[in-house]
Amino acid sequence: MFLAGLIRALHQRLTRAANDEVTYQQMLHLDDHLLKDIGVYRDGGRIRSLSGESSLSTVVTTTPASKPAAAQSVSAACC
Repeated sequence: MFLAGLIRALHQRLTRAANDEVTYQQMLHLDDHLLKDIGVYRDGGRIRSLSGESSLSTVVTTTPASKPAAAQSVSAACC
């Protein structure tokens, strides 16, 4: 019983980490105006919630190595 619970908890953590990484990669391609529209903002390479809540599963705080060129061109072309 204990081992099954441990395996289940590990699986849930790994699944959430993978989902957070996918979400972060998808948000990298959005410009700052679109991020604000969905309630988040870019702060020093991190994606944070506008509401200040840190426990949101959709807010990912992984710092990227660098911003992709496609995302840079979108930001520069807007407004």
